[in-house]
Amino acid sequence: LRVIDKTKDARAVLISTDRSGNFRRDTVYYTSMNVAIQPNPLSFGNLILGGKSTKTLTITNKNSRPVILREVRLKSGANNFVITKNLSLPATLGAAGSGTESATIDVEFTANRSGSFSDSVGVADDCGLRYIALVTGSSATPIIQVTDIDYGKQLVGTLTRRQFEIRNISTDGGMLTVTGGTVLSAYPGVTPPIFTSEHGNLTFPLNLNAGQIITVSATFQPNAV
Repeated sequence: LRVIDKTKDARAVLISTDRSGNFRRDTVYYTSMNVAIQPNPLSFGNLILGGKSTKTLTITNKNSRPVILREVRLKSGANNFVITKNLSLPATLGAAGSGTESATIDVEFTANRSGSFSDSVGVADDCGLRYIALVTGSSATPIIQVTDIDYGKQLVGTLTRRQFEIRNISTDGGMLTVTGGTVLSAYPGVTPPIFTSEHGNLTFPLNLNAGQIITVSATFQPNAV
């Protein structure tokens, strides 16, 4: 026998006969475990190598009767994911709409090596274990590179504009996040500023994909020799 929809209860009636006209009737029942885990998939995004993040999953009973969970686990458990806060098992989830139909667990992803990783979260009742939700994450190393500016010799009071580049030269896909920029100020007591950064339309945090380059302009206006 095969259950077509494992989220619903099922019943099968088997009738067998022999050559003498005798027959036997058997009834087989299937009690469903209609449990959902959200969000699915759960994405940790791309973390900097060495980073760590914890997210919450909600387990919800969709059935009209309570369900008793015997186990909540990761399928592999070896792909940088770990359940840091599990249910107190066995755990009873109330019927849908009862107000007690949901419970939460916490999953932690540690970016201890470069690459993309995934695992599955499963729950088990008395009838068996089912893997329901996917968890994903990746890790890489961003590398920032900023080009220099040489203004050369300029006349006093002359405003000269040059451009420099901010680059993410990561070789493994690491996302670079620039959280802010510092405007170069004047020497103490000197006005106007000798250097002025002009970020234009840049807003922070600024995210650069691997290989991405942005251009920023800066001005130099000497007020003394």
